[in-house]
Amino acid sequence: MLRDLRPPPSQPGRAVHRAALWVSRNRTGAALFAGGLLLLALVGIQALQTSIRARARARAAQTFGQEIQSLEFLLRMQHLAPGADPRPVLAEARRRMEAMRALLLALDADARPAGEFALGRAHQLLGEDPEALEHLESAWKGGYHSSQCALALGLARCTAYLDGLRGLGV
Repeated sequence: MLRDLRPPPSQPGRAVHRAALWVSRNRTGAALFAGGLLLLALVGIQALQTSIRARARARAAQTFGQEIQSLEFLLRMQHLAPGADPRPVLAEARRRMEAMRALLLALDADARPAGEFALGRAHQLLGEDPEALEHLESAWKGGYHSSQCALALGLARCTAYLDGLRGLGV
């Protein structure tokens, strides 16, 4: 057995034993190594969480974007048919807005601004300016800084300003 320079079969955990000896001789190095591994694991977990949140925000923005485009199309078609009864279209718009509200409540805080923007645009399309302004402000404050949001928010603020002037009799 000694000629082969291999450990005898009675020492199966030799690598573990050697590692334990190294740790007992190099406590500072072992602590630094363990700390480095822990830091690496924490950074990896943080990166994974950030990636998951970004994907959730992107999915929410896409879902709400498609829904608001569909709602805009529906209301445009109603506008192009002035003789038609608007009540079914408005009822459908309200139903879709309620679905958006329910989805918004199920989202985490990072994905909510996209839903707030969609609800703000829906209220704007229906001529409900105070509600539109409230949702658009919430979307902007939540970090939804798209050009569409800036335009809709600017329009809502201008409308609120004009409504204020009308209220003063100007």
